[in-house]
Amino acid sequence: MTRRTAGTNTLNLCAGPGGWETGALLLDSSPVVTGFDVSADACATARAAGYHRVQADVRSLEPADFPDITGLIVSPPCPTFSSSGLRSALSGDDYQHALDAITCLGEGCSKTWHHLPGKVSDPRTALVVETARWVLRLPAVKWVIAEQVPSVEFLWEDLAAELAAAGWEYMNVETIDAHDLGAVARRRRTFLLGCRYTAAGPVPYRELPGLGTPTMAEALGWDTGHRIRTRNQRRPTGGNLFSADGRRGA
Repeated sequence: MTRRTAGTNTLNLCAGPGGWETGALLLDSSPVVTGFDVSADACATARAAGYHRVQADVRSLEPADFPDITGLIVSPPCPTFSSSGLRSALSGDDYQHALDAITCLGEGCSKTWHHLPGKVSDPRTALVVETARWVLRLPAVKWVIAEQVPSVEFLWEDLAAELAAAGWEYMNVETIDAHDLGAVARRRRTFLLGCRYTAAGPVPYRELPGLGTPTMAEALGWDTGHRIRTRNQRRPTGGNLFSADGRRGA
C-alpha cells in the first residue's frame, strides 16, 4: 500500500516535538514535512506548534510505501549512547551489532536488521540503524540529515561509506557544539549529511555571522551572581557549583 502524505516531500523520523521544523523556518526554508514519532506527548506538542505528526513506530513502516519522498531527517533516541543515559550501546557487542546491521542493509539484506532489537541490551539502540534502512530504501530520496551524540560517529561514517558505494555524490560527518552557534548549553551533536546528486559540488559549511555565546544568566534574564549546582551523575547530593554568568573565580 502506498502511503499518502498530503504533498509531503520530507520525512522526519523519531521527530519529537518539532525542533527540526523550527530550525528549517529559522533558515527561511519551507520543506513540507511529515513527522513520525512513537510518543503521543511529542506528537501532541508538535501539532500544537503547527507541525504535522503521525504517531507510529518507525520500525513498523516500510520505505517503499513513500515513493515521492525526496528528503529524510532522522533523530534516533540517544540514551543508550549518551553520557546522560546508561551508555549500554557502548558496552559488550551492541555497537558492533549495529555496525553489522548497517553493512547488511548496504548489501541489500534485512536479516541482521530484523534480529537487531533482540541482540542488543536495549532495543532503543537498534533505532539508530533505522537511518540506514530508510535512506538506502526510500525510492526517490535525494538528501539525508541525521543527528546523534558524538559516540555514534563511527556508525555515521559506516553509513556514509554505504551511501558512497550506492553512488551518492556527497557525504559528510560533522560534530557541532550548539554553544558555538549562540546557544547557552554546550550540547555537542554529530551529524550525517548526504546528497545523492551535487551538481555544484560539495555543500560548504554555512557560517552564521553575528551569533554570540550568551551566559546562562543572560539567556534566562537573571542578575549576575547566581550559582548552580550540577546533578552529580543523577544523584541528588554532591555535584559542582558553577556561576550562571560565567565569571572566572566566582
